[in-house]
Amino acid sequence: MPIAIEGASPLPFGPYVAACLVVAETFLAARLPRHIPYPAASYGWDAWSQQHGNAPDTTAPDTCAGLDLTGTSLAGVGAVGTTWVQTLWAVPGLRGIVELVDDDREGVTKTNLNRCPLFGSMSLGKPKAQEAARISAVSSITWKPQLGRFQDSPGQPTLLISAVDTNRAREALQNQYVPRILSASTSDLRAEALRGGPPSVGACLRCHNPPEPLIADDTLRERAIAAGTETLDALANELAVERHVIEEALNRPACGEVGDRLLAALRRDHSAPEPRFAVGFTSAFAGTLLAAETIKLLLEAPMSADNPQHNNVTFQFLRPRSPINETRELGADPSCPACASTNPGSAVWHNRIQRL
Repeated sequence: MPIAIEGASPLPFGPYVAACLVVAETFLAARLPRHIPYPAASYGWDAWSQQHGNAPDTTAPDTCAGLDLTGTSLAGVGAVGTTWVQTLWAVPGLRGIVELVDDDREGVTKTNLNRCPLFGSMSLGKPKAQEAARISAVSSITWKPQLGRFQDSPGQPTLLISAVDTNRAREALQNQYVPRILSASTSDLRAEALRGGPPSVGACLRCHNPPEPLIADDTLRERAIAAGTETLDALANELAVERHVIEEALNRPACGEVGDRLLAALRRDHSAPEPRFAVGFTSAFAGTLLAAETIKLLLEAPMSADNPQHNNVTFQFLRPRSPINETRELGADPSCPACASTNPGSAVWHNRIQRL
């Protein structure tokens, strides 16, 4: 079990990490009692040094009061993103303006309630970014929510926090070439955080993440027709046209402004990832690591003091004391088109980093 150490620091990272480890041990004991080797001794994880530890890193700050987050934008206010919001909300004295951007038109659903720590039953149906900002409003941080895609937002942040859950979304974020990029993601019982770049050296959001295949346009149209009149009415209302215009565009597709907007809406509504195994403690751990790296980056601290070039950290819960749980240097993907030296965007990214 993790060690609980009392101290004067009011920072939430240690308690949040400890809670995730305890819940994970409970989950594994209940679901996989015969397949998981139990730790022979106590263990812990330090979010400042991003490594195993049974005692806090003495170089870590006790307070972050006065640290300005202005220029930071969060893309994706789901399980990982809401934990990031809640963790920063719990850090005393942080200030500044932070954008929360999410384009999920359904808003908060019942499936979000078991993994998004901010949301409760009163949040159902409400836009995620707006609801997260409302719940976290009593804060020294000013939250600015937006319903839509990050790439369509008017702001020009200097730090992008990626908490999206598809590779296509990550590619779209990377193509904005924000100077500083942090990302967190989960897969089964594995959490990961990444500091993006520098261009062609460290991995970017697109590196090692091939985009999911696109659904054919004809398939999208067929699905919309099969969905029935309520779907057609909703599309007509969204595009501000009569329903017969939607029906004509679906049955006799042709180039045109309505047809293009219709396909964009259909692609957005069918771009969600396939349902997969997910548990709340993994997302909460990833969001906590992401929040810690946000603070560290703004304080100009490396991910790992022992290895300043390290830009990636992973933690899997099946064997928490495994040496796999560590920081490492994750290089750029040689086949990545987004940060290749031949891509003009890489030069833009590099120049923005230098100016910052």
